[in-house]
Amino acid sequence: MDYKKYSIEDFVLDKEFRKWVHTEDEAVNTFWNDWVKRNPGKLSEIQEARRILKNLNFPAYKLTPSEKEDLFEGISGRISGADSSEVKMRYLDVDGYQGKSPRWALRFGVAASLIIGVAWLVMLLVQDSRFGQLAYHTDFGETKEVKLSDGTMVTLNANSKIYIGELGAEGQAREVWLEGEAFFDVTHTQTDQAFIVHANKLDVNVLGTEFNVYARGKKAEVALASGKVRLANTASKQELEMKPGDRVVYESVYQKPVKDSFDPAEVSSWKKNLLIFRRTSLEDISDLLKTNYDIDVFFTGGASSDHYFTGTTPADDIDLLLKTISKSFDLHVERKEKTVIISPNNKK
Repeated sequence: MDYKKYSIEDFVLDKEFRKWVHTEDEAVNTFWNDWVKRNPGKLSEIQEARRILKNLNFPAYKLTPSEKEDLFEGISGRISGADSSEVKMRYLDVDGYQGKSPRWALRFGVAASLIIGVAWLVMLLVQDSRFGQLAYHTDFGETKEVKLSDGTMVTLNANSKIYIGELGAEGQAREVWLEGEAFFDVTHTQTDQAFIVHANKLDVNVLGTEFNVYARGKKAEVALASGKVRLANTASKQELEMKPGDRVVYESVYQKPVKDSFDPAEVSSWKKNLLIFRRTSLEDISDLLKTNYDIDVFFTGGASSDHYFTGTTPADDIDLLLKTISKSFDLHVERKEKTVIISPNNKK
């Protein structure tokens, strides 16, 4: 296939391109990263196609049998009560589409997009019902402090979301569900109520303590500042005790965790609007920029991501970070809104 002739629509409809966006296949990832490096002129189209696909990549949610029955009854009731004569249809004219894929593929894509959109709305309704009505989230580049009804303080890092369960129920554990990263300062109750953070398939059980939880993609990480924590891996059914100063990292909940010590100042630096790096690879920094700031980083022209950076910069000044990296490794760094291109510095 001659990807050089592809338009945005062609990339969106291409099976291998979609596989690159939605999976973590190493071979596919290597192919496309190398292709982008060789064809920087297609970067803007690649970027837009990735954004379109990511916006359609909604998280899966498995309905319980009772939820399925309730949902079906609700939909059936609305259908039976609707007047079909009042339903108006609009058709999209796709006859002018000139992409390399057949027109039926675009029609299928439009229909699939509508179905996915409806499924997403249903998922949100079910999810809210499951976790309760109270939820907090942060945008890219934003942090937020939240005080829960039991007095527990939660600081959300960028691009994170937390759902709050019923905290006041007597005799029951206090439960929250985290997507992203947050620092918890848990209030101890007189009745010794447990506090459980659900992060991916990892349950963090505490009474009263301070700890940081990171849960993005397949990875989960817990760093304990004070108190005591018991981790319960719901996938492997294994449990692990933590003491202050311990950090436990799961690259995947199906893999054996790595336990080590950590620098508290580094782990929670984002709470103080700082980014602290200790021999952090440029590849890991580019991942952080994507996750927390929605900034895509591309290495072109033979520039390597195999450099290790040590330093501290303000979390709200990404341009300063990029400038520091440029000077530290003699690289040309160009930022265009949400895209950063790193290439060799040819000015000698």
